[in-house]
Amino acid sequence: MMTSRRRAAHVDASAPGPRASHATMLVPIFTLKLNHKINPRMVTVGKFDGVHPCLTAATQAGKSAQDSDITLLNINQAVSCLTSGKLGPSTTGDSLLVGSQTNLLAYDVHDNSDIFYREVSDGANAIVLGKLGDISAPLAIIGGNCALQGFDYEGNDQFWTVTGDNVRSLVLCDFTGDGKNELLVGSEDFDIRVFKEDELVSEMSENETVTSLCHMHGSRFGYALANGTVGVYDRTARYWRIKSKNHAMSIHAFDLNADGVVELITGWSNGKIDARSDRTGEVIFKDNFSSSVAGVVEGDYRMDGQVQLICTSVEGEVRGYLPASKEMKGNLMDTSLQTALSVKGATESQKAHIELNISTPNETIIRAVLIFAEGIFEGESHVVHPSAQNLSGCVRVPIIPPKDIPVDLHIKAFVGGKNSTQFHVFEITRQLPRFSMYDLNVDPAAAPPTGRVTFNVNDRPQRVVMWLNQNFLLPEGTDTPDVCFTSLRQGGLLSISMQSNGECDATEELK
Repeated sequence: MMTSRRRAAHVDASAPGPRASHATMLVPIFTLKLNHKINPRMVTVGKFDGVHPCLTAATQAGKSAQDSDITLLNINQAVSCLTSGKLGPSTTGDSLLVGSQTNLLAYDVHDNSDIFYREVSDGANAIVLGKLGDISAPLAIIGGNCALQGFDYEGNDQFWTVTGDNVRSLVLCDFTGDGKNELLVGSEDFDIRVFKEDELVSEMSENETVTSLCHMHGSRFGYALANGTVGVYDRTARYWRIKSKNHAMSIHAFDLNADGVVELITGWSNGKIDARSDRTGEVIFKDNFSSSVAGVVEGDYRMDGQVQLICTSVEGEVRGYLPASKEMKGNLMDTSLQTALSVKGATESQKAHIELNISTPNETIIRAVLIFAEGIFEGESHVVHPSAQNLSGCVRVPIIPPKDIPVDLHIKAFVGGKNSTQFHVFEITRQLPRFSMYDLNVDPAAAPPTGRVTFNVNDRPQRVVMWLNQNFLLPEGTDTPDVCFTSLRQGGLLSISMQSNGECDATEELK
């Protein structure tokens, strides 16, 4: 067991290569390395001295403390669950609750003493701390093999009941709307059960083991399954769910976009963190760790009056994120990303190319642009990262396709205020037409093409016009099948014409 008091390294938001990529991007305001491997789903934050937030996690066996800010607590048995919070009136700050397959320990970290130590014959697979129903004292509630138990600050067994299968997840929320908490239980028989104290009042069936539950707001809660499904319920009505090939390691409710409503934050086994709307499941933020996520929690870790979302990986990397500011959110609500493709002829200083113009319509600036495209850029990607003095709301990117093939341009633009350290990431896909390197502007003095081919098209002229508009980069489109282009690669002419009987002529300068 390890506790770490905040001493974090600030991230320079002006450094190149922002991490997150999708909708709201929040640059981590702090990162730190714990130098210990962390057990999944065993991360919490507590104010054990009543003042300073401490990140606490269960570590893998055989690790020792190396950092002066890290304290190791030897539990002497395999930890199966943990949490922290206010348990009793006599403790200075929060209590640390640690469960194993045989015992439950309530520990006063500040005074380095046991609050109570109880044997639990059914084990402790999951734990939650808080008030339940009409029971006046906060309870440390554990779920084990088909059993639920709740202990008060003296270790007295104040609550006990059975459930249908082995418990894997617990959460407290006012499910019925009566102002009192019910206990939601996720188990290995694929069910989510709702208990009003020891009375079963509701039950929802899923299609896999319910590995995580978290309270969103009111009667709304998030859930995760062992098969990679995450979703949101409001009472018994499922709002949405999505399924991933990866496993959801931790879920948490946090308002990242400052709209007054919490999002469902999910930490995945492939290292991805994403935030989804509680209403639609739309991803509005994501980031990536290099290893599986161990836990997602929140706390005022920097002690500056602002609560951060804190994400921890199994390798001990920790990142903290702040919600978007109200001002930032207001600006971005009025922002749209505009893209335009145009053909640019050769100049003395630059070869002929296609220009991708990316712009915003207001005073926001584009901090960086990432473009992913096969066969155009080295490494199939290109990054534009203007220097601080050259930031603006417009970025122009020259593109030279080597072949006449259609190419999808996957564009991600990081947009924010002039002094922002938090960015919204707009993600757009534009297709570069197959024959984009042909310019509709023709030099009147150019020699006529020497090569010629005649063929019949069994289709209406309107269909040929549609084909031209889809396969050439025409600024305003064309309504006639008779067109003439300049090749930006060789400089010759390409002329296409069509008769009413379907006969087409194509002439091109042969080189």
